[in-house]
Amino acid sequence: MFQEFFEQNSNPIVLIDHTGTITHANQRFISLSGYPKQEMERQLNWKDFVAPDDRSRLEVAEESWQQAIEQEQPRYVYQFINRLGQKKTIVMTITPLPETKHIALAYLDISAKSFEHALRESEIRYRLLVEHSPDGILIHQEGRILFANQQCANFVGLTSPDDLLGQSPLTLIHPESLSYANERLRLLKEQQQPLPPGELMLQSTKGKVTYIEVHSVPITFNGQPAVLTVARDITERKKIEGALRLSEERYLKAFEASPNMGAIVSLGDHRYLDVNNTWQKLSGYTKAEVLGKHIEEIPTFDQEVLQRLYALFAQCPVRNAEITFLAKNGEKHTVYLSADIIHVDDQPCIFAVAQDITELKKYRNEINRLDQLHLLGETAAGIAHEIRNPMTTVRGYLQIYQRKPDSPLSSHHMDLMIKELDRANHIITEFLSIARTHPGDQQRCDLNQLLEAMEPLLVTDAVQFSHQVIFNCQPIPQLLLNQKEIRQLLLNLVHNGFEAMAPGGRLIIATSATRSHVLLQVSDYGSGISPEHLKKLGTPFFTTKDKGTGLGLAICYSIAARHQANIEVQSSSQGTTFSVRFPRIR
Repeated sequence: MFQEFFEQNSNPIVLIDHTGTITHANQRFISLSGYPKQEMERQLNWKDFVAPDDRSRLEVAEESWQQAIEQEQPRYVYQFINRLGQKKTIVMTITPLPETKHIALAYLDISAKSFEHALRESEIRYRLLVEHSPDGILIHQEGRILFANQQCANFVGLTSPDDLLGQSPLTLIHPESLSYANERLRLLKEQQQPLPPGELMLQSTKGKVTYIEVHSVPITFNGQPAVLTVARDITERKKIEGALRLSEERYLKAFEASPNMGAIVSLGDHRYLDVNNTWQKLSGYTKAEVLGKHIEEIPTFDQEVLQRLYALFAQCPVRNAEITFLAKNGEKHTVYLSADIIHVDDQPCIFAVAQDITELKKYRNEINRLDQLHLLGETAAGIAHEIRNPMTTVRGYLQIYQRKPDSPLSSHHMDLMIKELDRANHIITEFLSIARTHPGDQQRCDLNQLLEAMEPLLVTDAVQFSHQVIFNCQPIPQLLLNQKEIRQLLLNLVHNGFEAMAPGGRLIIATSATRSHVLLQVSDYGSGISPEHLKKLGTPFFTTKDKGTGLGLAICYSIAARHQANIEVQSSSQGTTFSVRFPRIR
């Protein structure tokens, strides 16, 4: 860049070393001196071009250059002599170049003819530049406009800038910007220093508003203090900024108010740039905890899900990918993730939206389970009568043969057959219990009193399994319950808990209440239920027991449904809790 400036500069320039020897000269200096480049560079000294009458004066001045340069750039006027002995009056400006240990000498020819021509050309260029400038240029003094170019007149809807002369510059200002404009004028007068750029509103004669950016500096005009102001039209820029700001506000409102989780993550280093309110509410983390952190620093995804996320991000856009999201409190949520790449401040980012479908999946599973129960109920109702009739006949004949002393079968064998028939009849009864949709005889009762009545039975069962049962019952309101069914539900859950634990285990039965529900919880300290089996709980005939029918939990779910309650299961390697949530009586 310096080389281009050096060679193309309109003034003659040379570089000299500490001895004064010319090391580089631009084309304008070569023309001024009359020497070819090869005869000058590293051959001649700058003082070789000083007329004899001025040489001693400049040699003395040269000794003080270094000190003077630290304050300002020294300038000297003297007679320059070229190769042919011709003299010209020049101004020489000295500029140090510390990084190269050189000094630059710039020359300006101020010989009468040359100077007048240059001045005249300069004035013409300046006037053309000012008159045709796309920026408004204004000079005002003592509250009156002394000069304005055409663009200033255009700003306020006038034909000629002469119409502005003599007016106060404040007459151009929109009322909303008057106080700010007055403050700028006051600061200019007090400080006599250029002011930082500012924005003002102008009002034309036809009421049109123009936004301008102004640069103001104090100057001397006709020997008196004045102010030079340059104004640039920024109306279009303000419109674009306004539209962008409105778009950002709309986006921000939509982003923050969305019922879905939203997050913006940098594509390069996978750090959170923003999260919305729903994300914070569902995750349990605040923006302060998240922003700037890598997605692996916030434990909302396990390693398997993280690896899947990276693969999904690499193939954006993503639509409705089902993943598991971990909240701060340990809760797992199933979400549909959609993501695409956007740019924020020219930085590629991932804009991700996640819809929580945890409850939806529960509802779908419940509907599937109820459909299965309905199908089972229709089947059970259809065949129960046909199966029970022959079973009753067979059981009756077995009882008759039992009483005959000459029976062909031993009493032991007939007892076994009757027990198996009773067992089959019990299974049919459970079938019908699952299929039943009518709530039955429900009455107001206290669940705690029901548990108290069942305590001796439950404690006895616990002893048989070598376990301990603990009751933790809080005050709760009365519920509409079918006591017989609730006893069956509780016995099934308690027996499952006993069977899940090794001898010496503890099982806790607890009750509590919220504003809208009463909670019955049965917690064991067994080895837990695997995620694969959790999905199938309540499905008829699904069992992990060697002698189980797979109907116990199905009956529990059916009883809960008839009481408009729902069953939730939390399980880990430390144990399992079944929570039955009953609606309060309104």
